Amino acid sequence: MVLLVQGQNKMLKGARGVKYRFQGQNKMLKGARGVKYMPSQWCMLNPGAKDMSKLVDNINYACTWLDCTALGYDFSCNNLDANGNASYAFNMFR
Repeated sequence: MVLLVQGQNKMLKGARGVKYRFQGQNKMLKGARGVKYMPSQWCMLNPGAKDMSKLVDNINYACTWLDCTALGYDFSCNNLDANGNASYAFNMFR
């Protein structure tokens, strides 16, 4: 099930009354309860780092194991610079 940060159904946002078929039953999705959130934080690549020789390889490795679609052309994060791309990939991977 895909949820927004607030535990609300992402799939139902703006689609009132839509039912989803799951294991032969039509059911409405329900928001999660009792979710414990991690502290909000965002790590940023240090632009003053001395050795960036493996940066591209490390970004590619992280994006192999997670969804980096948002970094692609015409997606929500496609206008980030190299530091932003690295920060996004590493934060998604951690």
